[in-house]
Amino acid sequence: MTPLSIAAICMAIPHLAVGLLAVARPGLVATAIKRFPRNRLLGRIITVIDLAWITWLTLSTTLPFPILETNKNAIWLITPILAYAIIRYMHELLAPRAWGGFLLLACNPLLHAAFLQTTSLKLIVTLTCYVWIVLGIVLVVHPFRFRQLCAPASESSIRLRATGLIATIFGAILLGLAIASPSVS
Repeated sequence: MTPLSIAAICMAIPHLAVGLLAVARPGLVATAIKRFPRNRLLGRIITVIDLAWITWLTLSTTLPFPILETNKNAIWLITPILAYAIIRYMHELLAPRAWGGFLLLACNPLLHAAFLQTTSLKLIVTLTCYVWIVLGIVLVVHPFRFRQLCAPASESSIRLRATGLIATIFGAILLGLAIASPSVS
């Protein structure tokens, strides 16, 4: 399997899982959507994951300025302080902000996997990543938009099931293309 196929499978699994859950249990998903923006525990968990990921990315890359490169070890000190400050002072709508940051971070390895590939799977992965990037930016800057974006789909169980069915179909198509994608030997 190519890295692009693995990336597509990693994208397909959440779409399939959430889509199937929305089809099977729309009431549960609607409740989760309504509670998510104010869920402090989930916001804290996703924030810590985001900050750990950012720290790892920063420490594993070459920074553009020599002063930053020489002071790279200070990141080990700055990250916990930043985590505390974010959790303590930005607790309002932290979960959508953190989810937006996660979407932005998740696109990095997915786009790297799609880079210089020539299959049609590349276009779907890249397009999905750019949708995630726009959504991530919106959620980081305007976290209150989470409810506004989810409201049309979660108004009724029929709409939520239809949205879940669309996500399931998209995930299945992505999974099928990833499995059928030619592997490099």
